[in-house]
Amino acid sequence: MCCSRYLNLVGYQYSLPFMGGVFEKREEQIAADLLDLCEMVDSKTVLVSHSPQGVLDEGLMDLHAGSQSILNLVRDRDIHAHIHGHIHRRFGRSGRHFNVAAGSCRRAMLIDLETLEATVLQESSEA
Repeated sequence: MCCSRYLNLVGYQYSLPFMGGVFEKREEQIAADLLDLCEMVDSKTVLVSHSPQGVLDEGLMDLHAGSQSILNLVRDRDIHAHIHGHIHRRFGRSGRHFNVAAGSCRRAMLIDLETLEATVLQESSEA
């Protein structure tokens, strides 16, 4: 079991193009960027990025909006945990992937990085 005091945090800021923003890159560019990160990530790494392809990434019209290169990095380097956002309607957990994009909802996810146990905190609708 991984001990949290020995975890590395690595972030990657780009997503696939969706609205013409400055932090968007094509899949080929993301793949090239992640090659540079490859040696920095391993089973003691928590990656913080945008969505991986096919994991909690269904957006408008249920189309997948995540990056295959990000998914490959998590899988190939056996990353301990992947915390991502971008797709607000798919908040939740799938294995070691945690989509914490809350959108307009008032919720958060507490993640124990050692055990990967997660608790969702959500504001009560009763006030």
